[in-house]
Amino acid sequence: MLKFKPLYRIAARRGLREGTISRDDYDKVMETLRWPHRLRRDSSENIEVLGEVQDYVYGQMELEGRKIDWDSVLEWIKDHWVDILKVIISLLLLLEPPPKEK
Repeated sequence: MLKFKPLYRIAARRGLREGTISRDDYDKVMETLRWPHRLRRDSSENIEVLGEVQDYVYGQMELEGRKIDWDSVLEWIKDHWVDILKVIISLLLLLEPPPKEK
C-alpha cells in the first residue's frame, strides 16, 4: 500500500492552493504531520492521529466503492514489467536530444 503520509501532505497543499481548505485548516493538518501522537481526551489513551485519519479515509473509500486492491496492482506490474520497461525505453529514445553536428 502506498505511504499515507506523503499523500496526506500533497492533498493538504493542493487543498490550500485550490482554496478548498482555509489556512487554519491547513495549519491543523500540518500539525498532525509534525506531532502525530496525541492523548485521546475521553480515555487518556495515546493515539497516532495520522493512523486514525488513514483508517477513516480508507474506510470511507471502501464505503464508496473506491477501494484500490494494491496487491492486484503490484501483481499486474510484475506481470507486465517487460512491457513497461519497453515503453520507458521508447520514451527515452524519443526524448533524447538530436546528436550534435561536428
